[in-house]
Amino acid sequence: MLGDDLLPHLLDEQQCKEHATRQVLSFITPPDTREGDPPGVRPAPGAPSFSLEELPDDAFSGGGELFNWKSRDIYDADGLLLFRDLTLDIGAGRKLHVRTAASDLLQTQVWCKCFPGPFAPSDKTLIANALRELRRHPDLEPFSVDDEDNVRLVAYSHPDTGILCYSRSDPDKRFVSKLGEPLVIPLKPDAPPENPESLLAVWSPYDLVGRHTLIHLRQVWEQNLALLPPLPENRTELPGKIREARKSVREEHIVTPEVPFVSQRTPKTCAVAAALMLLKHHGINISNLVPPVTEQEIADNMRCEPDGARPEDQVTEVNRLLALAGANLQAVPDADPTFREARDELAVGRPLKIGGGHARVVAGFKVQLGGQDWLWIYDPLPENIGQKCCVPWTQDTGKDFMYVKPL
Repeated sequence: MLGDDLLPHLLDEQQCKEHATRQVLSFITPPDTREGDPPGVRPAPGAPSFSLEELPDDAFSGGGELFNWKSRDIYDADGLLLFRDLTLDIGAGRKLHVRTAASDLLQTQVWCKCFPGPFAPSDKTLIANALRELRRHPDLEPFSVDDEDNVRLVAYSHPDTGILCYSRSDPDKRFVSKLGEPLVIPLKPDAPPENPESLLAVWSPYDLVGRHTLIHLRQVWEQNLALLPPLPENRTELPGKIREARKSVREEHIVTPEVPFVSQRTPKTCAVAAALMLLKHHGINISNLVPPVTEQEIADNMRCEPDGARPEDQVTEVNRLLALAGANLQAVPDADPTFREARDELAVGRPLKIGGGHARVVAGFKVQLGGQDWLWIYDPLPENIGQKCCVPWTQDTGKDFMYVKPL
């Protein structure tokens, strides 16, 4: 829990919606895109985006707001407001999900954008599945607060989110029913996990805040706020503001051919799914190896446990599979990567694994004027569904990278 002198300056819902609108402008294709436009105006081939012409009338607000965002609060395990998840109906049954920062200690105004399509499950479905899992634990009750209409959602281990609950027999004990996986997690386990990666199994971005970083984090917030595109006052201004926002994109690249997407089959096999995405991108099908390899064999060799797989075990197993395939490639770990290193790999067509407690694949990047950097993430969660999202590069993004490089 933060001390009183370190408490965040919270934003209201209207401010969060404005930040989401301003940031998302650079992800919309303007209606008059044409040959000869600057590179930033035309999205890179394969880049997740949507056209202004696709937006239905329901996507626009009839009041003072431009877009008709639906909002939901997300807290951390200590009860501090972390994010507001905003959802926008963009037509044809698709929704755009934008996670906005709820305070000025989180460096950037938008933490994640999940793009619509088969890889963007609805919040209602995820919450219903988590409540169904909770019913298998009769002693647990969803946590609620007097002024909240729904169950409380917490980002207990960013970016993992779940429903906060408590034990009826011991109300001081808190648990989380995870969204996207049939898993109930104690917020304060009785014994520390064996996997060092899971020592941060319950953490919040506020854990990065200290007296020595307070001024810096607020300076970064103000810098990033100043870089957001201007907010259009009405729909008439929208096409021009979108083109202006798109011109702020200095560089955008998606790995081609597109990385084959793989969702995880069980709650503990995100590392297996990430490895399969990298292998398939390099033309390696585990069923064609001699002898053939199964996903369960990979999970066993990676020692996938409920609290994850060690980065070194993931590297060792991927190198074994590359050797079986006779590929002139090797898996290389990087515990302290930089955005430049990730960008250089992606620019030459090589996706990479990103860890930090949950294995995902990075399939592209985007650089905007002023230094705001983004990663396109292929996330194998939710289980058997997965999602594609865009996250900003912040000081806690780069953890446990694994590259697949030529020997």
